[in-house]
Amino acid sequence: ALGIVHRDLKPSNVMIDCDGNARIMDFGIAHSIDTKGTTELDIAIGTPEYMPPEQSDSGEIDPRSDIYSLGIILYEMLTGRLPFKADTTIEIILKHRTEKPRDPRDINAHIPEGLSRVILKCLEKEKNRRWSDVRELLVALRAVEKPETERMNSTDSKTSIAVLPFKNMSA
Repeated sequence: ALGIVHRDLKPSNVMIDCDGNARIMDFGIAHSIDTKGTTELDIAIGTPEYMPPEQSDSGEIDPRSDIYSLGIILYEMLTGRLPFKADTTIEIILKHRTEKPRDPRDINAHIPEGLSRVILKCLEKEKNRRWSDVRELLVALRAVEKPETERMNSTDSKTSIAVLPFKNMSA
């Protein structure tokens, strides 16, 4: 909405505030979508494990580039692993450019099929095949969530709660 591409979305740049809201941090290499090119030095910068193919290629970046990185984060959150691993930075970058990610449901069968499809669309190599903006992605995520919410609100279902360990890193 502000016309900014973060260019380095990764778990360590997402913090949870006191109200439980996710906050994106570290805009040190953020880029205005109104500006052409990558950097003044025309080099690719960012974290290779979360970097979309067009960013490592010094290509044009736009909001779909951050959607790819968010897809990597979601993949990792739901499977416990990155979709592309290798011994060197160059190998990781090449995998982002050439390898299709494994379906997250192959790793964690508890992931709803619709959510898996959303993540895999975020991870499309061609950015024009990804969600065009985060609003579209949010609509898709809500559509995946809706059937579950409707089941939980039915009179014959029981409500349960899951508690996950959380480390409070705030001051």
